[in-house]
Amino acid sequence: MTTLTIHLSQIQIEVLDEIMGGRRDYRTDDTGRGYAIGEILLKHHHLLGEREDRKGEADAAQQALRDQLDVVVRERDAVRKALDAERATRRRDRERHARTRERLRGARNALQRLAESRATYRDLALRVEAALERTQPRRDLGDLEGRLARALRAAGFAMPDAPDR
Repeated sequence: MTTLTIHLSQIQIEVLDEIMGGRRDYRTDDTGRGYAIGEILLKHHHLLGEREDRKGEADAAQQALRDQLDVVVRERDAVRKALDAERATRRRDRERHARTRERLRGARNALQRLAESRATYRDLALRVEAALERTQPRRDLGDLEGRLARALRAAGFAMPDAPDR
């Protein structure tokens, strides 16, 4: 054991007596005060150790929270990536659907033009047939083109010249 001499002011003695006053084994003489200061030093040392332990626990808890935050961030990024992929898939589906609708619209228009063209050619064929029936046939078939041209001219149609073969 080491002997330590401590000089306390009157206010320090009063504070020490107030701190230790609730204990039955505390004596207000110099020896009792010496033991009290020793206990206070030990308690302070113990509290410092607890503080270091708590600091270590707090650091470990903070690291655990960081790890959890990293996990949450990775999950969020994975969900964001999945949502982006889903949005891209939906966008491609919408674009493909729009192209299909456009092709369908084009096919309908082509069918309508074909039906109109067919009706026009049917009408033309009927007029040509009627015009041919009104003209007198000749025995040679070589003049069929001329006959057809005359019949169409008589019906009000102008035929373009036939291309050379």
